[in-house]
Amino acid sequence: MKVSVYDGYKGFKAVIDKTINELKKGDSYDAVGISKTTESMSNYAKKIYDYQNSKKFSARSIFDELGAYKISERKNPLHKMKVLPKGWHTPALFTMYRDNVGIHIGNDEKIVSILIKSEDVAQSFKTNFEAMWKISKSAD
Repeated sequence: MKVSVYDGYKGFKAVIDKTINELKKGDSYDAVGISKTTESMSNYAKKIYDYQNSKKFSARSIFDELGAYKISERKNPLHKMKVLPKGWHTPALFTMYRDNVGIHIGNDEKIVSILIKSEDVAQSFKTNFEAMWKISKSAD
């Protein structure tokens, strides 16, 4: 297992850039806890979905009701999206691909991003993601 901690907005950007560089055709990228964030963070995170068409990886996102406004900007055929039940607020963002899990807490300069590379941890987060996916409503 490898754990890396990134501090501040530059650290958040470093994790997103690492993700973009590692995702390949056929990979799957999941994100849960997409909530209301600052515009700069939202725009930078959107880079992942902008790269989908060229890299041909699939993505699934679960938004809370505060983050659902981002759905229209991230629509594409490779991206499935759902919204958590009303009242479920998710201020922390969790991202998963292959054996990587990202945990992002806070916003802008106060954000801390933790990247964990572990098959067991990734499987645990993916199991939780699937449970949340089942109770969430389609964003279409």
